[in-house]
Amino acid sequence: MAGEKASLAMEFLPLISVLLILMIPVLFFAGLVTLVLVLHRHGSTRQLEQWAAQHGLQLVQHQWSPFDAGRFPFQLFDRRQTFRVVVVDQAGYQHAGWVRCANLFINRTEVVWEY
Repeated sequence: MAGEKASLAMEFLPLISVLLILMIPVLFFAGLVTLVLVLHRHGSTRQLEQWAAQHGLQLVQHQWSPFDAGRFPFQLFDRRQTFRVVVVDQAGYQHAGWVRCANLFINRTEVVWEY
């Protein structure tokens, strides 16, 4: 009985080895894609903070909105990072709106205010 289990395991050993070898590039690629997405989002968040500082605004709340384009049409084709923001201006007034950050191809940040 134990000998049959050992021989059965030996039969599947080459298959398991091949599967493990094939998974290494897949896992590497998945990790690389994840790293690029995290760095891209981090860069956009930093860009958002710089935008607020340049305009004399205090960023109270921001939320990344990957699938909700907010007030921006054609979000799926643009692929710039869009954030829902709440800011306080220098006079102390609170404003909320959508900010679409610049990227490598489009060098402008767009804002649509709700209030």
